[in-house]
Amino acid sequence: MSYRVGMISRAAIRPWIVLTASAALLSSTLIAGLMRPELAYRLGAAMLVLFWFTIREASRHLSSVFVERLEAKQALARQASQDFLTGLPNRAAFLDALQRATGAIAIIAIDLDGFKPVNDRHGHHAGDDLLRQVATRLAACVASDGMAARFGGDEFMLLTSVAHGPAGRDEAHALAREAIRALSMPYLLSDIPVVIGASAGLVVDVGPLTDDALTQLLHEVDGALYAAKHAGGGHCAFAEPTRLRRTG
Repeated sequence: MSYRVGMISRAAIRPWIVLTASAALLSSTLIAGLMRPELAYRLGAAMLVLFWFTIREASRHLSSVFVERLEAKQALARQASQDFLTGLPNRAAFLDALQRATGAIAIIAIDLDGFKPVNDRHGHHAGDDLLRQVATRLAACVASDGMAARFGGDEFMLLTSVAHGPAGRDEAHALAREAIRALSMPYLLSDIPVVIGASAGLVVDVGPLTDDALTQLLHEVDGALYAAKHAGGGHCAFAEPTRLRRTG
């Protein structure tokens, strides 16, 4: 039964399998019918050819429907974990990655400075374009070593593995400064140059995290972000963990 299910799945994705198999099965009967002089045999051979063309169209339709359903399923999966505007992982995907993280990790909360005036002056379309460019720059900052996610509005999160101890704090601080520098470079919105800034709050901790510890950690990094913005923008501030979070 498993073998048959597998063959049906492969046939749905690759209609040539059905066409090749049916041609091989029908070819001997077709040749035999054409070699007989009786009209009935020749009509039967012609019917086999028509039958093969019917199989071809049916297999192509089945393949098209099967592929469309797969694409729709994949699209729904992406919507559940991907921000629709920027293409970055969304809040749910970030929290899932954070819960599964092990070892020393750095969490960096980033909020844009001066985004609202740009959005108000140039319109929501320009604001959306700006957010997409911000997402591209943040993704380049973490590269393949970490995750950049959009938490909502103009707030983003970075997650990356770092070394233990002071070296990890230095890595986190360097990444936060690099993100702030990258986001402070000029943008082009419909050929209009725009400059904004960014503030960052960061914390270094050790996973895996319990649910309560994760909530507390996000509260701390959010407080650090508030302190950075309160300092005038363009700054980054560390949050100090208040308790041990390693699970037993």
